[in-house]
Amino acid sequence: MADHTIDLCATLMGLFWWKKPCACSIGVQGTCSLLGRICLATQTPPVSNRKPRKKGARAGRKPSRAIAKSSPKTELPALQIASDLGAIFGAAVSEVWDLHQIQSFITKKARTILQARGVPADQVQSPRLDITVPAIEAMRYCPLRNEMTALIAASMDKRSAHLVHPSFIEILRQLTVDELAILMGMPSSEEVIPVGHIHEMRGRGRTRVLHRNVIPVRLARRCDMAMSIPSYIDNLSRLELVAVPTGLKISDSRPYKGLLKNKFCQKYFEDQPAAPKYQLERSLLALTDLGERFRNACLKHG
Repeated sequence: MADHTIDLCATLMGLFWWKKPCACSIGVQGTCSLLGRICLATQTPPVSNRKPRKKGARAGRKPSRAIAKSSPKTELPALQIASDLGAIFGAAVSEVWDLHQIQSFITKKARTILQARGVPADQVQSPRLDITVPAIEAMRYCPLRNEMTALIAASMDKRSAHLVHPSFIEILRQLTVDELAILMGMPSSEEVIPVGHIHEMRGRGRTRVLHRNVIPVRLARRCDMAMSIPSYIDNLSRLELVAVPTGLKISDSRPYKGLLKNKFCQKYFEDQPAAPKYQLERSLLALTDLGERFRNACLKHG
């Protein structure tokens, strides 16, 4: 493959030549200084409670003791806040990549991915522009740069380039690392996994939803923010990467018993003074065909 693979660096240079240097090339110190000045300029000046001087009053009279003491207390916090904001925004801007960084990253990473996927040399083609150019733009600030590069590499494989959809770039920009971890742990689109919604029974037919979209423990352990899993599933469903069919469930009840072993479920039951009455609404979760294609293109680095 080393003898016949196209020169990724030369190919990418053809994509970068028309780019002008972006504003992100400004140094961090210059950015901090600029933002600090902006913050200072937007601070509201301290309001003086000094009364207007009466006609005939003596000029040069010393201000009252209350005014003399209030002035430093109102100005110093404003200066401190401006300095802190300048440092915070400066650190954020420093994380934005310029085009030279992106080119170097893609050149190395794409070659590694193609080799790990075992793409034959005669099956490597130039990257698709409708994939590569938007991906380059997004990589300036999107933290999922490995996934973006994997998508570019997939468009370079003649065998799978037709399966790569341009919408995958926008999907990546709307996903978190935890949501990617859930997708990686999902079975193929031909299988389903149990998912449940826990309701607390309050008597007289009243119920309260305790937790929605409870997934198996093996999937939940992949997430750093387990309490956000309900919104993760909602977002993945919104993007049509997974499906939670209404009214469908697994006929066997045994797979659902493991859902209650999640830590947040056990903690809730332990905190209750008496055994709570609850009902587990059974449902299921499945990877869609779009989700399968997205995972193969973006999440398999080799």
